[in-house]
Amino acid sequence: MPFDLIDSSGDIGVRAWGPDAHAAFSALGEGFYSLLTDASRVSPSKGLSLSLSAPTLETLTVKFLNELIHRAEQERFLGAACDARYSFSAGEHRLSAVILGERFSSKKHARRLMPKAATYHELKAGPAPGGWEIRVTLDL
Repeated sequence: MPFDLIDSSGDIGVRAWGPDAHAAFSALGEGFYSLLTDASRVSPSKGLSLSLSAPTLETLTVKFLNELIHRAEQERFLGAACDARYSFSAGEHRLSAVILGERFSSKKHARRLMPKAATYHELKAGPAPGGWEIRVTLDL
């Protein structure tokens, strides 16, 4: 998935992109998990399903990442692949995602970073030249 990590003065940012919103949100999920560990060592053996809605695209983006942080902390879930579906109707932005992965194991997975929260600082999400782009900063 197309994403890159952005150093942001003591925090970390993720920039994800794709031909449409589905691909950009999927890449954002995979970019997030690359912060936590080497995602190539995560087996896609367990599924996690999410369904979120928000009044703005920015709020939806923050809710999505904060939910991934919560699941990583509380359930020790690490993702290997993310398939996200975005829609907008009746004034609501909606995202459903299926993330394949497994529980963290210190014998298998090296710990990298664990963000505390997604922020609105320099957040951008929406159409961009060639498709969609999402930029978000995560508080370490």
